[in-house]
Amino acid sequence: MKTSVRAAFCGILTALAVLFMLLVPVLPILVYCCPLLSGLCVAFAVEECGVRHSFGVFAAASILSLILVADKEAVIVFILFTGAYPILKNIVKSVKTPGRIAVKLLFINAAAVAYYFAATAVFAVPRDSFGDAPILLLLLTNVIMLMYDKVIDKYCLVYRNRFREKIMKGKW
Repeated sequence: MKTSVRAAFCGILTALAVLFMLLVPVLPILVYCCPLLSGLCVAFAVEECGVRHSFGVFAAASILSLILVADKEAVIVFILFTGAYPILKNIVKSVKTPGRIAVKLLFINAAAVAYYFAATAVFAVPRDSFGDAPILLLLLTNVIMLMYDKVIDKYCLVYRNRFREKIMKGKW
């Protein structure tokens, strides 16, 4: 793929990721859905352009979201979980299966602990709002992120089979 086409594609994915993040204030339920959609934009950048360019999409979308999006909780979810995860997923794909799953779970748990401390220290969220069973919440986060792992695989497959040819039209 030409460098200019790759840069334009990554720029469009960055804009789309920020657009999804800007939709968060529309409905309160979107606080967790929009970061997932923005993370898929990063996954498509990984699929098409590789880790180096997708890290640029992730960094640019994170910085722009921090500046533009009013709901900082959704931005933190994107930065810690859904935006960084597709890049990590591609980096560890060469590791054998048990080690790959262990690395993914380690990342998810470290991000969940970082999210807890960021929410309580920076955003002054009361610790009681995380519920009575933080271990149960951590396990639920692991399950959701492993399901998100499968969603990334499926949507990248759909992108490859249905949309790649239509979007690129021989540009790679």
